[in-house]
Amino acid sequence: MWKKNKKPEKPDTLPTFIPVLVLILGIAAGCYAVMFFIPLSTYALGFPTLAYFPQYIVFFIAGTVAYRRDWLRKLPVRIGVIGFIVAVVSVFTLLPVSLYHDLLYGLTVLGHGSWRSAVFSLWGSVFAVGISLAIIVFFRRFFNRQGNVGKFLQAQSFAVYALHLSILPFLCIALHNVPLLPVVKFALVSCFGVPLCFGIAWLARKIPGVKKII
Repeated sequence: MWKKNKKPEKPDTLPTFIPVLVLILGIAAGCYAVMFFIPLSTYALGFPTLAYFPQYIVFFIAGTVAYRRDWLRKLPVRIGVIGFIVAVVSVFTLLPVSLYHDLLYGLTVLGHGSWRSAVFSLWGSVFAVGISLAIIVFFRRFFNRQGNVGKFLQAQSFAVYALHLSILPFLCIALHNVPLLPVVKFALVSCFGVPLCFGIAWLARKIPGVKKII
């Protein structure tokens, strides 16, 4: 029975610029802290770097919250546009500042509390958050439809996310001694690696019980 005096539920608050800024600074601080002990490109626990580990965790949590609060559908266009602009600007400002020494004198280690590692962490966070907001708005506006292929890729997406680090390194190792330009190797790994990851993810989800997890 309806209660006439029942108040409508308060709609979920959409993310504004202040929370987004706090998110960016929080991710940057986390990455900087990890790089303090484990510099960029240093192997740890079998991974080529753990510098982005805080970013992965925060993005996973943020994605879950965004889905549950329907932010992917309701995110204001202006936030996506500003996110894209900020991401592009960061590529031409923060990134060169953090890597200028490498460009002039060769590769060095980013980490151990250096100010360049702080700038690099900030750049990575700004770019990741900004471009993510832009992509959400862009694809919602121009590609807000899904066919059979899209449904298949969506179903395997989390499994690919969970398994790709166990697949792609083998392709990279296989091409390590091949006399090709790095950009060509990157293209080859991308062309073969993406279908391979989705194929293995599909097979893995066929195992009883696995589909409930990934």
